[in-house]
Amino acid sequence: MFRRVLDWEQPGIRMLESCHRHLTVTDTEHYLSTCTTDLHAFHFYSRTGGTCYGPVARNIHGID
Repeated sequence: MFRRVLDWEQPGIRMLESCHRHLTVTDTEHYLSTCTTDLHAFHFYSRTGGTCYGPVARNIHGID
């Protein structure tokens, strides 16, 4: 299902991966997250593709 939501061959995704690789000398990591962002509204209501790129957050809504 995940691959059906995002087309990895989109020019914007390729550019993002290229910039990431250039700046960090590592490949991007693709993973599913158990949380959600406003991005789901673009996918499901506007039928617009997109991705969420940024730092990895752990326990961001936890009490600690």
